[in-house]
Amino acid sequence: MGTVSRIERFDPSDMIAEKEVMTRYPGIFRDGELSELRKQGLIGHIPISRQRILYRPVDIEKYLQERFVPPVTREQDPCPPENHGSSNTKTNGSDRNQEEPVSIDTGFRDETLAAANLLLSS
Repeated sequence: MGTVSRIERFDPSDMIAEKEVMTRYPGIFRDGELSELRKQGLIGHIPISRQRILYRPVDIEKYLQERFVPPVTREQDPCPPENHGSSNTKTNGSDRNQEEPVSIDTGFRDETLAAANLLLSS
């Protein structure tokens, strides 16, 4: 038979019945999850009888700590934030010149000025 680890800080008044864990820690465990975790050996417990399983708050907290995912810091962030600067920069687009292209005169401006002068002279 394997070795049994010593139970530190054992206080029977702190023990929580499996059925009471859901009310003591609302929204943390779904129905039947503690039973699954216990059977997989993932959470500490004290089997009093087949129908009566007790948990120490420290064992529940230990399980939750193991599941805790810390936030990602900027140094660890695999996706740097997007640059929302000007789209006319060296780092955006091709290596080609990013200057304004020279516009092509289509003659529309001259026609508009001629029509405006004709109206004003009448």
